[in-house]
Amino acid sequence: MSELGKSVFKAVIFVNDFFKDISKLVTTVEENMNSNKLATLGDAASFWYHSRAYYAPTKWMPRYIARQYVAEAPENSKPDRKAPWFAFFIVYLTPKAIEEPAAVWGIGTQHEKEDLWAPLDKVALKNDGPDFLVTVPVVEWRSVEDIPEPLSSLKFQAKAIVEFTNAQTVDEVIIQPLLEEIRELRE
Repeated sequence: MSELGKSVFKAVIFVNDFFKDISKLVTTVEENMNSNKLATLGDAASFWYHSRAYYAPTKWMPRYIARQYVAEAPENSKPDRKAPWFAFFIVYLTPKAIEEPAAVWGIGTQHEKEDLWAPLDKVALKNDGPDFLVTVPVVEWRSVEDIPEPLSSLKFQAKAIVEFTNAQTVDEVIIQPLLEEIRELRE
C-alpha cells in the first residue's frame, strides 16, 4: 500500500473512532435530558447544511452536532416548538476561535412565543463555531450579548471535549448545571 493509502486509511479510522466518542457524549446528554422530562425538538438529526455532492467536499463532514430541548409534552403530543425557554447542547468540531473541539451547553428564553429553532440556528449553528465562543473553559454561566429576536436571553458554559472522559464528568459538568437552570425556569 502506498504512503497516501496508509494515510487515508489511518485518517478514516481516526475520524470514525472520534465520531464514535462524540456519539457517546451526545447520547449521554440526550438520555439524561430525556430521563428528566425534556424532549428534543425534532428527530435524531444533529447537523445541517452538509452535502453529499461530489463537487462540495468541504461540506461532506459535519462541523457541529446540535441538540435542542424543551419540556416534555403530554402523552400523544409533540414538544412545544414555541416554548418560553429551551436548553441546548452542541459539540463544535472545528471552532476556529479556540482551535479545539468543544462542547457548549446552555439555556435560552424568549418573550414572544415563536419557533425556537430559527434563533438558535442564527446564533449558534455555525461551522466555525459561534461568535460567542472565544475561549474554553467557560465554567460560570456567561450571557451572550448579541442575540436574535425573539430571544430575550441566552447563556452558556463550555469545555474542550477531551475533558469528557466518562459519564460522571458529563453529569457533573453538563447535566446537573443545566438541570438546575431548568428547575429555576420551570418555577
